[in-house]
Amino acid sequence: HRDLHSFPTRRSSDLGGTVSIDNHGTIDGTINVGNGTFTNESDGVWNVAGTNDFTAGTVTIDNIGTINLSGSGAISDGTLNNNGTLNLQGTSELENDTLANAGVIDVGGTGVTFSNESVTNTGSEVATDIIDVTGALTLENASSIISGDSNDVTVEKGASLTLEDTSYIKDGLLTNLGNVFVEKSAGAAFDDVDVNNTDGTNVGTIHVDTAQTPATLILENGTQISSGTIDIGDVGTLEIKSAAGATLSGVEVDVTSDANGTGVVQVDDGSILKLAGTINYGIINDYSGLAGGTIDIIGPSTIENATLNK
Repeated sequence: HRDLHSFPTRRSSDLGGTVSIDNHGTIDGTINVGNGTFTNESDGVWNVAGTNDFTAGTVTIDNIGTINLSGSGAISDGTLNNNGTLNLQGTSELENDTLANAGVIDVGGTGVTFSNESVTNTGSEVATDIIDVTGALTLENASSIISGDSNDVTVEKGASLTLEDTSYIKDGLLTNLGNVFVEKSAGAAFDDVDVNNTDGTNVGTIHVDTAQTPATLILENGTQISSGTIDIGDVGTLEIKSAAGATLSGVEVDVTSDANGTGVVQVDDGSILKLAGTINYGIINDYSGLAGGTIDIIGPSTIENATLNK
């Protein structure tokens, strides 16, 4: 067992055995630890530019201070409890981790990735304990973000959030003032999420397939989307799933139909789409089998130049 305490500055470290690190200063570089605990105290700063590998054992990172990932910096494996500030810049990556956020995660990099990352976002100070995307964040390899009922993931104006494969967001709030992309997806999902595409000034868009690669966005278990636009590409599908279904309120759904294919809005058997908005063009499949789904018009709505299959 090795204990390291209160150092002003440390460079890259490769530490074996069971290690306890308690940082009140600044660490510049990488840490490769097999087993142990790293506590970044409120006055601690960890600047990461390389890959920090915790695959050899069980490692817990408790952050009360500031962790800065820049360049291609990465944290791989382990458990990261963030009660401070986590800044993700450049093309940094969190991979195969469990990330519990009760602080601030600021995604400012142009190509930040969560890969096979399980994230909970449940801070008690809901106005400030958020995941704030000001750059570009991609969720891949079945990554997930699960929020408390009042906790927010915010995509700022000019920023983007991309969901690939079966990655998903569950519960809580998603404020989209920029762009949400669903690409290369067999079934990315919003599960009981309250999505708001405007703050009264800026308006966001959700894109389902922009790269001519089939992509599906599943809305389920009472997901609500308000304002803005859902843009479905020619091989894209917006699928409404589960008995609680989804609500589209003040949303314009624009479906592409061209030589490469026609986008689809699909309401699965036993599912319900509550609509107070517009669906333009494309195909509406009000079924996934024989029983059929339900489209409930709950407010002023228009379905224009679309083919309805029941």
